[in-house]
Amino acid sequence: MKSKITLSLIFIFSVMGSFAQNAIVGPGFSSGWGACGYNTDFSYLSAGTGSSYILTKVANGTGSQYFRIGLDYGSTKGQYNTLGGGPDVQVSSNTEYNLNSTCTTTGAMYFNVTSTSHNYIFKTKDLSATPSFKLIIFEVEGTVQNVTGVNKDLSTIYPGQAVTVTATLSGSFSTGQGVYLRYTNDNFATSTIAEMTGSGTSYTASIPSGTNSASKTVNYYVFTSGNGLTISVANADWYTINLNNNAGPNYSYTVNSSWNTTSNGNWSSTSTWAGG
Repeated sequence: MKSKITLSLIFIFSVMGSFAQNAIVGPGFSSGWGACGYNTDFSYLSAGTGSSYILTKVANGTGSQYFRIGLDYGSTKGQYNTLGGGPDVQVSSNTEYNLNSTCTTTGAMYFNVTSTSHNYIFKTKDLSATPSFKLIIFEVEGTVQNVTGVNKDLSTIYPGQAVTVTATLSGSFSTGQGVYLRYTNDNFATSTIAEMTGSGTSYTASIPSGTNSASKTVNYYVFTSGNGLTISVANADWYTINLNNNAGPNYSYTVNSSWNTTSNGNWSSTSTWAGG
């Protein structure tokens, strides 16, 4: 009897967890408005990087397209905008918004949509019964691209050398999407984010010489987001559209402990030196 009760509880919590999601609600990007206390017309976000949630949508039409953010967490079901009611508010891509934490059925957010071929990537920062209610939206004027490969230019790294990282994309970026390198030499206790530069399907950025101290292990990965942004480390997961982190463990290398000469030759040539 005990085992049957345990299995029943596991099933109940599993069902509850499957419906614990943020959502988009409203005729601009979903099917309608619904009401407070209900999840009618919700288009659900799915788990993104870290604690963030993500949904990529095209608008239902051009011109002003209206929406609110929905919350469906256990018994908490509601919809929220930037004001908690009042007038409608036009929102922009690449901009952080703090939502009101009180469910409302008046006042909405809206985009001025110029093409139904544009992709809108909705990102909420977290999910709980009392989330932070933080929202950012990226507008990509075409296909959303992924990072299919990550490579570095040096097989062996000596102290004080800079390393160039190359990201290969699934296709050329449309306006609105960019790619970033995040790197650390202290296992992400601290880290740095740099926007990569390039064209077509190849983009590069450097891990600077100061990061590559003797015997340090450097970890790095590549992610896409809106373009032209200054992204804080604290917001890296929230701002991520997609990433390539070597299937989870990140890319890494260990810097040699020192330099040594291996033969007579020009001291300014790296071929004359070896780690040791």
